[in-house]
Amino acid sequence: MKLPFVHNSPRITASITLLCAVLSLWQLPACAHDGYDLWLRYTPIDATTAAIYRNALQGWSVTSRTATAEVIRTELLRAFPGILGTTLPELPVPNVQHQLVIGTVQSPLLAALAPQLQGVAEDGFLITPATINGKASLAIVSATEQGMLYGTFHFLRMLQTEQ
Repeated sequence: MKLPFVHNSPRITASITLLCAVLSLWQLPACAHDGYDLWLRYTPIDATTAAIYRNALQGWSVTSRTATAEVIRTELLRAFPGILGTTLPELPVPNVQHQLVIGTVQSPLLAALAPQLQGVAEDGFLITPATINGKASLAIVSATEQGMLYGTFHFLRMLQTEQ
């Protein structure tokens, strides 16, 4: 059976080979994003909004020292410079006005918020203004470490989308 269109010409074969060689040298610049950056790429927000957020968040604290809490710490250290253009200090003990405090209701700092979690799913969370150690704060609180993690990622998404 004969194929309907076959080129056996050495000249055409050489031209196609040369064309492929030239095209292989012409490459588009490659992106240097890894899979993580494709999932959570923290990009700078509007400068005016970033300044408002920086004034509203003078520091942050995670109330536990578990593996989940370390994931949250690592993420905040990565996210704040990307979104706000600067790092925010981690405070071992919440002690300034306008701080972000992240934890579970098992923490003595956040136990007073437990009634507000009634009716929230076990791995749900609450992001709410709170007074912690006598200071005006923003709390991300949950009944579980998993909810604490979900709440942190939700909060970062809200910052990134300027909500």
